[in-house]
Amino acid sequence: MSAQSVMAPPPDEEAVIAQEFRGALDDGSSAALIRFIARHPDNALAQEAWRSLALRTAPDGPVVPGDPDAAVYAAFDAARRAGTARAYRDFASAYASHPLAAEAERQARALR
Repeated sequence: MSAQSVMAPPPDEEAVIAQEFRGALDDGSSAALIRFIARHPDNALAQEAWRSLALRTAPDGPVVPGDPDAAVYAAFDAARRAGTARAYRDFASAYASHPLAAEAERQARALR
């Protein structure tokens, strides 16, 4: 046995992100799609997540217990469903330290 060990190659980042996206779709909730967007706002699959969200006009059901960001996702989804720059800016102001604040600002600018 050699003193050197062979390290496995790092995982394919795009494949991991694609798997996460499939999981968000399979989850069936707006929160899962919003979580994906929060984690990967610049990935091409974020646009797919936005398209899937556009088909969802009702809020999610009860919040998943134990998810510390559940209220944030619900607030972001409320801003998304309102569809106004003001709603996104209000979200960004209320949750300024959350990664979704930057996404809300982008959406607000796009609606001007």
